[in-house]
Amino acid sequence: MCEALRDVDCGRWHGIALSELAETEPQALAQWLADPEFNGHGGESVSESVARIGAWMDALGPGAFTAVSHPAMVRAAVLHALGAEVKLFNRLDIAPWASVRLVRRGRWNLQLVS
Repeated sequence: MCEALRDVDCGRWHGIALSELAETEPQALAQWLADPEFNGHGGESVSESVARIGAWMDALGPGAFTAVSHPAMVRAAVLHALGAEVKLFNRLDIAPWASVRLVRRGRWNLQLVS
């Protein structure tokens, strides 16, 4: 497995449903959803995740690549490819097993296919 493609490290929240966090730690969950720098769960922040996948993407040479990863990392890759602000992370809905095509032609582009 490629370390760069692993899911976001949610620290002590690993394996806990968002609905449970909403009941047990509502303020921390709200902060995590609003602040890409938040890592109060002891893991990595969303910003760190986006930087991790971005570094991996930027190290790729020319050519076509296929990567299978978690929806959160697909979000991160799309944000990096578009140069979008990390605060938009939670505004992207990526379904499990969704296909996203990112093409590198000097810069990354999002390619929508039918």
